[in-house]
Amino acid sequence: MLLNELLKAIQPVQVTGDSRIEITGVNIDSRLVEAGQLFMAMRGTQTDGHAYIPAAIQKGATAILCEDIPEEPVAGITYIQVKDSEDAVGKIATTFYGNPTSQFELVGVTGTNGCLLYTSPSPRDRQKSRMPSSA
Repeated sequence: MLLNELLKAIQPVQVTGDSRIEITGVNIDSRLVEAGQLFMAMRGTQTDGHAYIPAAIQKGATAILCEDIPEEPVAGITYIQVKDSEDAVGKIATTFYGNPTSQFELVGVTGTNGCLLYTSPSPRDRQKSRMPSSA
């Protein structure tokens, strides 16, 4: 999928580089990045994904989505600056994978007042649940 198609799902602050490149995958884990992928750097509670931008580029990322563009951008890499990477990651992934949740079929199974049904309760179960013996 072309990067500029993915960018329609978000509102980038700035795009530096070519947005007409082919993106072969999207990833938030720099250790799993493959050639041609978009690496999405996210700030977490334990670590900041921005620290792994060089590793992602070394593994073959051709585009980087981030909140802060590195001070020394690498030539030939497209940088997409966003205001909120957490929000952008979900939208980019949904677009890249064709919105798979729109194809889910949701089924709900409910009971009445939290009741459980027993197919053949034992006498002890009948006594505990106060079910009539003819149930």
